[in-house]
Amino acid sequence: MSEPIAPILVLAIGNPSRGDDAVGPILGERLMQWRREQPPLIANQLDVIAEQQLMVEHLLDMQGRQHILFIDAAASGVEGHRLAPILPSPPPPLPGHACHPGELLGLYRQTFDTPPPATLLAIEGQQFELGQALSESTVRHMEAGWLSLLQCLSELLGMPSPCA
Repeated sequence: MSEPIAPILVLAIGNPSRGDDAVGPILGERLMQWRREQPPLIANQLDVIAEQQLMVEHLLDMQGRQHILFIDAAASGVEGHRLAPILPSPPPPLPGHACHPGELLGLYRQTFDTPPPATLLAIEGQQFELGQALSESTVRHMEAGWLSLLQCLSELLGMPSPCA
């Protein structure tokens, strides 16, 4: 008998070898540790997957979920961090292996049906070159993003606010 699917899926995306692009996997690992510290009633409501990139295969991971939360670094368009709903966007005509969150949601809609509601936590990054460390500013943005992430998860899981 298979385990029930957790209603919330977190897809933490980024390449740990490319400087600030590591924020997704770092927060994903941190969230996995946070999950281990929660009572089973909370922990079983959440799955976390940390990957270097979103792939078409993640469509299968998204099935049966009530909410998808993406975590990724942003090279532009974000000051500090932003936690906001994300809507499906048209998938590329011939989807490649890697997708952006909106494209993955659009592909889900095209393949299955209406995707679950989704949220994107974008963390501002400065340095994305191979072998670079996290920039100091991105570390600060990541810490602020972590608090927003916990607040969002508390609301989704029906928990008291961690900031109260």
